[in-house]
Amino acid sequence: MKQPKYVTPHSPWEMLAIEDGDTILFEGGYIYPPFCLKNVHNICVGSYGFAPAVIDGSNGNGVELSNVSNARLFGLVIKGNGWKENRRGIGVLVYGCTNVTVQNLEVFGFQQSGIEIVSSRNITVEGCYAHNNGFCGINTRITDNQNENITVRYCKALDNGGSPAVKDNHSGSGIGIFHTRNAVVEYCEAAGNGWAQRQRNINGPVGIWCACDVDTLVFRYNIARHNRTQPGGVDGDGFDIDGGVVNALMEYNYSYENEGSGYLFCEYGSGLDYRNNRMEACVSLGDATRVPQQGSVQYYGPD
Repeated sequence: MKQPKYVTPHSPWEMLAIEDGDTILFEGGYIYPPFCLKNVHNICVGSYGFAPAVIDGSNGNGVELSNVSNARLFGLVIKGNGWKENRRGIGVLVYGCTNVTVQNLEVFGFQQSGIEIVSSRNITVEGCYAHNNGFCGINTRITDNQNENITVRYCKALDNGGSPAVKDNHSGSGIGIFHTRNAVVEYCEAAGNGWAQRQRNINGPVGIWCACDVDTLVFRYNIARHNRTQPGGVDGDGFDIDGGVVNALMEYNYSYENEGSGYLFCEYGSGLDYRNNRMEACVSLGDATRVPQQGSVQYYGPD
């Protein structure tokens, strides 16, 4: 078994020769620059000691994993300069990866997303706290290939306000699943998101939602509360199964005091399939506090 490689203020990351099968541990209680792992496999990166290590992404990304497989990233605090100042950075970017677990991270201060999964499969995000980011706390998206087999569990996405760089589309959501086949979001909480979105007329932020080429998804045992939108804006919902989604289920979720609907079913005219989406055994309490003509459950679609 290979011995761990330790990163300390006196033995920086740049001095390590990273190889397949390595375990890399940052000494806790200190601040380190951002890092990127590319084309490595069977690797583990985290903290050791009595406090987490801090990765300072400053005005860019914090941690990037690119074409990495069989990996675990755990026990780090990853911070940016702030959702206004960070200049479109991402806290943790998982790109083109397979069999990766992202676990027990705190990620904040990035203008884009806290944790973003792109064109990857078999990814688990567990026990993470994504807060005070811009576009989204935790989300998936696509460039080359659809994401597949994504699990988000025991996570909190709080106070992700909205990106100042996005002026003509939604931003400021808690957890968003897009361009993905087979996903589960469970035992998560999304609260206080969406208060700084720029535009009002097209669409808006949601606590926990899915849209755009999603097939087979479950939202279960989640809480969405106090999610917001701009005055005169739309959305600000607790949960949403939006356009271009098939075979999605919401069950045993709790929505309360969101400014928009508790649960939204919306096909905006995406041109993709929208079918076999359902909700069972969910609760809405005191939702639709700001947006007119919304309710506990709202359906919207073209004629």
